[in-house]
Amino acid sequence: MLKQLLCTAPLLLTACATTAPPADHIVTREVPVPYYQPCPKAADIPAPPKSVHEEHPTMPEAADKAAVDQLLGASAARERILAGKVLEYRTYAERADAILHACADPPRPPH
Repeated sequence: MLKQLLCTAPLLLTACATTAPPADHIVTREVPVPYYQPCPKAADIPAPPKSVHEEHPTMPEAADKAAVDQLLGASAARERILAGKVLEYRTYAERADAILHACADPPRPPH
């Protein structure tokens, strides 16, 4: 029996010595985890822009309604005022949208 054990022991030890150690590797996985995101304070919310009527109670008018160049000049001035207001409201809406969606559940990815 001892003879058999002595014969098989080197075989068993050789088998253990030739196995490769397990390979170390790192696996990265994304795990969605809900987290608390506080809503904005009232001071963080942008104030809405003033209306066109508040900023320009009297829109530019032509002094002489018969003069085409005066009508076109007044019209162009009104268009510039209104275009500026559209951009101002657009900027306000984008800022407000970002603040509201930062508070939403789940948060929306940025544009």
